[in-house]
Amino acid sequence: MAIQAPATANYCSNFIHAANSLLLDARTRDAFQGFRSPWVFLETSDAYANVFLRSGFSIASSEIKRVTQHCTPEKAREMFESGAAAGYLNPECYDVALPPDFIETAREVILRDFQAQAGATGQMELTFSRIYLLARKP
Repeated sequence: MAIQAPATANYCSNFIHAANSLLLDARTRDAFQGFRSPWVFLETSDAYANVFLRSGFSIASSEIKRVTQHCTPEKAREMFESGAAAGYLNPECYDVALPPDFIETAREVILRDFQAQAGATGQMELTFSRIYLLARKP
């Protein structure tokens, strides 16, 4: 079993900041207050390894790495859409009914936040905390 996944509660401060900007916009604030995270994050590579050890695996390697890359706000939005949006923009992750325009508006607010994070350079520095784990089951 090999996994590569977001690792810690601070899996990407850029994405977390952008999502939290939904609390600052009057159009998304009320609904986003009803967001309930679908994710479980562990804070150490040993904690991830222990999940597999308890299930009968042996651990070949387990490491949390911080991975940084530079990109435009538009590319950051694409990356957000490829994973984080599955939670943040999923109606099932809310304890309130989402307004009909919530998802479209949320995407606008998130992109605007990414643009502010990029500033004058037009580039963002995205840093991800990721778990890389390789386990074997005898």
